Amino acid sequence: MKRFLMILVMGLLVLVSNPFNKVWSLTLKETKDLAKKRDREAVAESESEIKMKSGEENVIYNFWAIRYNDFIKEASYQKVFHDYCGDTTPTSTTFLLDVESCWWQEENRLLSKWKISINVSARDEFQRLLDQTYKKSFENAKQFSRGVVDRGGSSKQSYDYARGVHVTKFHYYKRRKEIFVRYAAIDSAKTYAESKKEKKSEENNNKIVAAASGTGFFVTRAGHLITNHHVIEGCKSVKVSFKGNEIEAKTLAIDKVNDLAIIKTTINPSKVYSVSNQDVSLLQDIIIAGFPLGKKVSSAIKIHKGSVTALAGYNDNYSNFQTDATINQGNSGGPIMNQKGNVVGVAVATWVEEGVQGVHFAIKSSTLKTFAKSNSVNFLPPNSREMSNAELGKLITEGTVFLECWMTVAKIKKMIAQAENRKAFYSKYK
Repeated sequence: MKRFLMILVMGLLVLVSNPFNKVWSLTLKETKDLAKKRDREAVAESESEIKMKSGEENVIYNFWAIRYNDFIKEASYQKVFHDYCGDTTPTSTTFLLDVESCWWQEENRLLSKWKISINVSARDEFQRLLDQTYKKSFENAKQFSRGVVDRGGSSKQSYDYARGVHVTKFHYYKRRKEIFVRYAAIDSAKTYAESKKEKKSEENNNKIVAAASGTGFFVTRAGHLITNHHVIEGCKSVKVSFKGNEIEAKTLAIDKVNDLAIIKTTINPSKVYSVSNQDVSLLQDIIIAGFPLGKKVSSAIKIHKGSVTALAGYNDNYSNFQTDATINQGNSGGPIMNQKGNVVGVAVATWVEEGVQGVHFAIKSSTLKTFAKSNSVNFLPPNSREMSNAELGKLITEGTVFLECWMTVAKIKKMIAQAENRKAFYSKYK
């Protein structure tokens, strides 16, 4: 190992270039001391570690810091420049040039080996710094070697060259660390921001929110309600709005094929619907009650009147009938009644197609009664007399309720993505 390589080489070069010079008359102590000081500074800077930072936002920064600190154990000025490249006996005036070339090649190799180029920009900046340092050092070595050959040596010349070598390398190592720290901080901040965004997205996906709405109606004083299966499908909970309160309902039974569901609350309503023993007839007048478009228009119950326009539903489904009474999203699960207040159907779907109007579908009362009977839910006997509009209005207002489906955001996204989806999701999720 040659700790003071530059001074020794300088002396040898002087002897080679001009044996008549009085080399040993030079005051070497001062030259050695100054060179040693600059050398120590360069070695210390090359071995200067990056300090760790606390906090979860610095996890990636600390990862890169560990990588860098391991890298400099092998890529220090002492190990590369002195021990590896300078650990040979000088034999010619090109020795200093060979040492600089060796340093440049070894630095390139170690940068690649340890993969400390955090990204393309960092890699390019490291390479520019290394190439510029090498170019400057190589040129200085060439000028010094030529000057020794042409004019002989002097203590001033020797000191200037030694100092220049060490100072140049000192600034290289300082700048190398600065570049690394800057890009490590950028990468860490970017990664942390992305992880926070992903975490927030995951938290949002797991958040349970009010997702969609529908309509239901009471059929027993014990709190049994009828609605569509698609209204409650996928819900974490179904909440019933009743007289200003939200009461969670329990699902008792579902019929996916006919799109029906029975749910129950702790509510004991004063008004409940009876169900007709007879299915509708063609041209029969009907009334639909519900909450079309949820509460977007208003929170008040809404009705539409119309007539039965076909005794079968879509694709000749005879468990349904067709009507021209308007059914919108949010009407689903609502009661369709006659003037006696008897339920003759359950609103279920509407035909959505450009140029098509007034084509809506409902589930027949016979299908509803079969489903309810199979699940031990008994309806009140149907009314035999027609009700006044005031009586009918009171029944509709007190016996029909707004239903809200609560589910996770992830579930909302999944269901909206499905081709067959009749759920009345709120517009902010669409």
